[in-house]
Amino acid sequence: MPELTPVQEYYKGKTIFITGASGFMGKVLLEKLLYSCHELKEIIMICRPKRGKTPESRLEDMFKLPIFQRIKEERPHVLKKVTIYQGDVTYEMLGLSGENLKHVCDNTNIVFHMAATLKLEGNLKDAIDMNLAGTRRALDVAKQMKNLEAFVHLSTAFCNCDQEVMYEKVYDFPHKPEDLMRLAEWMDLKTLENITPDLLKPHPNTYTYSKRLAELFIRDHYETMPVIIARPSIVSPSAYEPVPGWVDNLNGPTGLMVGAGKGVIRSMLIDTSHKSEVIPVDYAINGLVVIPYEFCTKPRPEEIPIYNITCAEKRKVPWGIVIELSKKIGYQYPMETGLWYPDGCITTNRLHHQLNVILFHWLPAYFIDFILFLLGQKRFMIRVQNRVQIGLGVLQFFTMRAWNFKSKAYELLWENLSEEDKIIFNMNMDTVDNIEEYMISCIQGGRQYLMKESPDTLPKARRQLKFMYLLDRTCKAVFLGLLCYWTYNFVRPLCQKNIMEEKNLNQTSSPQIVKKSLSPAAYEPLRGWVDNLNGPTGLMIGCGKGVIRSVLVDENNKSEVIPVDYAINGLIVIPYEFNKGKRPAEVPVYNITNAEHRKMLGGTVIEMSKRINKEYPFNAGLWYPNPTVTTNKLYHQFNVLMFHWLPAYFLDFLMLIFGQKRFMVKIQNKIATGLEVLQFFTLHPWSFKSDNYGALWKNLTPKDKEIFNMNMDPKETEEEYLISCAKGARLFILKEKLEDLPKARLHMKIQYVVDKVCKTLIVVTPAFQEPLPGWVDNLNGPTGVMIGAGKGVIRSMLCNGELKSEVIPVDIAINGLIVIPYYVNQLKERPTHLPIFNLTVHESQKRTWKWVMDKGREYAEKYPFEVGLWYPDGNMTNNKYYHWFCVVMFMWLPAVLVDCLLTLFRQRRFMVRVQKRIATGLEVLQFFTTRAWDFKSNNFRELQKLLTEEEKKIFKINTEDIDDSDYLRSCILGGRQYVVKEPLCTLPKARVQLRCMYVLDRVCKTIICCYFAYWLIKKLGVMDFINDVFG
Repeated sequence: MPELTPVQEYYKGKTIFITGASGFMGKVLLEKLLYSCHELKEIIMICRPKRGKTPESRLEDMFKLPIFQRIKEERPHVLKKVTIYQGDVTYEMLGLSGENLKHVCDNTNIVFHMAATLKLEGNLKDAIDMNLAGTRRALDVAKQMKNLEAFVHLSTAFCNCDQEVMYEKVYDFPHKPEDLMRLAEWMDLKTLENITPDLLKPHPNTYTYSKRLAELFIRDHYETMPVIIARPSIVSPSAYEPVPGWVDNLNGPTGLMVGAGKGVIRSMLIDTSHKSEVIPVDYAINGLVVIPYEFCTKPRPEEIPIYNITCAEKRKVPWGIVIELSKKIGYQYPMETGLWYPDGCITTNRLHHQLNVILFHWLPAYFIDFILFLLGQKRFMIRVQNRVQIGLGVLQFFTMRAWNFKSKAYELLWENLSEEDKIIFNMNMDTVDNIEEYMISCIQGGRQYLMKESPDTLPKARRQLKFMYLLDRTCKAVFLGLLCYWTYNFVRPLCQKNIMEEKNLNQTSSPQIVKKSLSPAAYEPLRGWVDNLNGPTGLMIGCGKGVIRSVLVDENNKSEVIPVDYAINGLIVIPYEFNKGKRPAEVPVYNITNAEHRKMLGGTVIEMSKRINKEYPFNAGLWYPNPTVTTNKLYHQFNVLMFHWLPAYFLDFLMLIFGQKRFMVKIQNKIATGLEVLQFFTLHPWSFKSDNYGALWKNLTPKDKEIFNMNMDPKETEEEYLISCAKGARLFILKEKLEDLPKARLHMKIQYVVDKVCKTLIVVTPAFQEPLPGWVDNLNGPTGVMIGAGKGVIRSMLCNGELKSEVIPVDIAINGLIVIPYYVNQLKERPTHLPIFNLTVHESQKRTWKWVMDKGREYAEKYPFEVGLWYPDGNMTNNKYYHWFCVVMFMWLPAVLVDCLLTLFRQRRFMVRVQKRIATGLEVLQFFTTRAWDFKSNNFRELQKLLTEEEKKIFKINTEDIDDSDYLRSCILGGRQYVVKEPLCTLPKARVQLRCMYVLDRVCKTIICCYFAYWLIKKLGVMDFINDVFG
């Protein structure tokens, strides 16, 4: 039998008590003691039942792990030296009692207290109970141990994280451990969580905080006991013992390594210049085993000995090298079935990191869980991402700062060991082992012991990695291509615009005849003659037809246009004048422009054109001619998008459905080009000197002046000329006869009613009491919204839910109207000012729109409408773009589809017509629902004081005692009975229909999503590839 080393001799015949032996470090400690200190007498460990397994069953399962393989092969008898008791550090006396407690107290020589909650993100109550109070309970048991030689308390090197340099001593802290233990006992969890952030400062988590308090508690209360504090840094997989790369949890760097290898972690917040503070678990455990030997063989120190179990300075590797090596090795030994190609981003920029997390962590997680939900599979990705984010949030505290540990006492342990012990209990961090080899064993250990992926699966994993690489690069190439395409299409028009503006400017200033925008003829050959849509003519017709809804014009600039016949006469006279006298030394230039006093302001032209377009309208315009005139380019672009392009695409979509030729988008392309060119002239002021051109007129004979009229001074008014332009456009371009003007004016009046009159809305709601509760006979205002939403027709509403609703029951308003004349008549003197009464409800009765909508949904489910179009499940938003998207997708498209089906079945179409009315109503209503209103109704309140008690009952105008919930209920029931003519007896039937609609709604949504997923998978050819790779 070989001779025992000094450390082995020390442990000979010893009984060791371990808490937390089922943890990562606890398992390695148990194995090391059994294998290397096999002459010990007994190891007692406590363990609690878990997942229906008794402590004995858990111990049997533990011995089946690979780390105990060498014991089974070489010294299987030592396994019988392990005694396990049911116990828990959260119970007094560790849950031990009777014979079990007596056995522990009578026989134990050495205690390793390793039990702790390692949840860095855990709540403070649990951390104090396990890490602080649990230490107190373990020490209370240790006090009763008759033969106790050493009590090793496992802490953490990061428990004093507020120190720049961390020495091997206990640092003071303002908080008293006793106070925190009492606090955790009586304070409820929610309140404790609220104050936890303030308590923890400067600690990043509850783990380091509670471990620091535990050290203080030991120092202050157990200084007479043989207590030793051991502080390991971040513990990583084993280097050599019991097997290379052993690890059994995802805490710390191991979780990062596996998460990145699986493609789940795509971004990490790490300062690559700082050195990593990790130590292999076997080095740390060897240190723990040696510490009691050192403590008991040397004179007892005056203070509690503390050991910072950290890596040697020479062995500390910068995080940048660790990351690069991990990537390199991860490609050589990839994980199976990763989520994506492992190619994350390492950064110190928190904003960049958060953006990456949203785009590459959360969005894929939600997408995958959504697909799993549609396929009826168990969802897990969001749950995984929650854990990943918590882990990353905790870990970044350690990876974003430099740490400076002083480990003199720990280093002396190695120096004091015999050569034999140095071989068995290796903890020398100075040996120049290959870092790359250690990391290879870490990754292989993660594959084998955590992911349960045997080395045989490596070829398959490497094929999968190649596939993931191709897929990753393809997706990135497609994305970048789309981005470049979008950027090119966005920038090109701007570049072309600048080139065009420069070209136009050069042409304007070049030595040639300057031709400004030509307008229709004033007199010759026919009044108003024009044959194209260029320049002002196209603008006039586009606005008159309601096609152009927004123009960029500076109304303060003068318009630079000249009738075509004036310009032509000038062109004819110029050669005559040129050849009449002596040839000039320079090229003669003539600016053919209007006379200065005949130039109208842009604003005057616009207003005059609007008025003339209404007097002489064009036939069958698209919409009422009332364009927006602005100098704000952003506002103009918004109007163009909303009122040019969207209607154009919608009309062409309808044309496509009805098999007609599409033309609106093509027209809008031409209009957009024309407006872009024209705005160069309408947004800039122009100043032309036309002395040469003015001299032409003076040099003509009276006879020539009659024939070649180019005098800008005749007294014909500008309005008369614009009228002739409008008539000319009708006759010569649109081919619309003047006899059709009465018909066009009638059409204009109809458009005016649609555009203006239909927008008139009084926010008066159904009756409160009189003549019947909930009485209403129209769909105006909130009643229409309520019924439209209840029928499933209205799917989106633009409304700020935080604003208060301004509505008043119709009978309250009518009573107020009746009382007002009486009140005015009772006044002693006639008022000097016109009396005005704001008929509004009392301030205390005004509810937010959100409350109204939520309550309305509640009652709509209790009292549903019959035969709705769809399940009433719309949304309320104050985002205009999202609202318009919902309106197009869930209101207009279904309306067009329903009308198409009705056409196929030769039924009367109505849905598009209904949607038009709804769109008009919603557009009007959003004015009231998206802004706050503040009415002062003092005069209306005074009416109440004038009335007698009997009159107050007859003419109720007091709104303070109205029950809002009951009133809203009567409104919905009134809408059912009096507007849609659905008696209350139909409610049972309506409820059955509502349930059916609910099921149909969910089924349709599921089918659409499944079909989309199936189509996507089929298009990508994923299934074929998977069959080829895995089949």
